Amino acid sequence: MLTDLHTHCERSFDCEVPFSVMCDTAVECGVKVIALTDHCDLNMESDEAEIIENIRLSIADASEQGKRLQGSLKVIRGIELGQPLHNQSLAERIVKIEELDFILFSLHEVMNKQDFYYLDYNKEDVPSLLNQYFDEIIETVKWNKFDSLAHLTYPIRYICGEYGISVDLLDYKEKIDEILSILAKNGKALEVNSSGLGMKIKETLPPEWIIKRFRELGGEYITVGSDSHLP
Repeated sequence: MLTDLHTHCERSFDCEVPFSVMCDTAVECGVKVIALTDHCDLNMESDEAEIIENIRLSIADASEQGKRLQGSLKVIRGIELGQPLHNQSLAERIVKIEELDFILFSLHEVMNKQDFYYLDYNKEDVPSLLNQYFDEIIETVKWNKFDSLAHLTYPIRYICGEYGISVDLLDYKEKIDEILSILAKNGKALEVNSSGLGMKIKETLPPEWIIKRFRELGGEYITVGSDSHLP
């Protein structure tokens, strides 16, 4: 069964495609299950009313397409909850929204930094940045109010892929093992994000050895997501 549990539509700031188009393309490709996981990135200056309203609209989009394509495509009402501990009080409200079926946790930026997409890695202390990144993920997986951890090696897209800077993830193995062990202990899933296969890094996020390591540490569940912003 083909499933895609990480997709975006026009409710995400970086996508302009209606969810109906994403769903129709999924059906054409033989996908049987899709989750709409629009961005919900949190920070201390978040406009709470706007964020909650956008979540409601995204849930409505998913519900509408689920009814329209009933029998052809199972549609899951999800969200990509970014940096939940940067505004934990708002995150606590969001995870209690009963209509949400599925919550992806992601970390797109560390405290007091921009999204990894925007950073100039020729000017950054990459080892320090990655240590901070994995430390923040450790704290958030301990928080435990999500279903799956998205693209664990997200910064590698840009550090290695776009800037060509070499990173040996084994240097961070102790922190990665802690993350995977907490996920396994809590019965949470690790996402295999396929977006990197179409990028310069040419590998899933995380790479295969980390997925295998998750299994070795007792992990039982993975989710698979394209992270699609285009049909």
